[in-house]
Amino acid sequence: MLQLETADINEYVEILRFYDTVTDQLQGAEYSPGWIKRVYPTEDYLRESLRQKELFVARIHSEIVGVMVLNHETAAGYDLVEWQVQAEAKKVTILHAFAVADQYQRRGFGRQMVQAALDLARAAGQEAVRLDVLADNLPPQKLYAKMGFAYRGTQTLFYEDTGLTDYKLYEYALNPES
Repeated sequence: MLQLETADINEYVEILRFYDTVTDQLQGAEYSPGWIKRVYPTEDYLRESLRQKELFVARIHSEIVGVMVLNHETAAGYDLVEWQVQAEAKKVTILHAFAVADQYQRRGFGRQMVQAALDLARAAGQEAVRLDVLADNLPPQKLYAKMGFAYRGTQTLFYEDTGLTDYKLYEYALNPES
């Protein structure tokens, strides 16, 4: 059974290796988040996410099968999107650096992790969960749509690993009356 837990700073090396492996596996893949090893996510970003208790690991037994960061940080350009939920930044969870190990993909673990992120955000009194995905990275877009995320638009965003690139932005309203 998949277990999602807040990662501990002592797991840093294991998490760094996980991201290195995932990034290597994605090189040349038809669909990819465009990550460059140690450029995104950076070592500093991972350390800070661990310190802030924003990095979550999914495990089966003791093996890491997925990792994600949940916080309130957005890239410049998020403010240009017409969001369904009008909420303060601190009331919106942003999903970052979401990865599932290659050997565990297409087995429902990504869906379980995203559902866990929604559950954590809801339990914390958040009003929405938002994320961005490269415009041509179709598999995660399909996952988010199936899970009820609403496509809110395409924006050109800047990230160190991709430069200025088109991203599709999605939102999940945790309180549908919003």
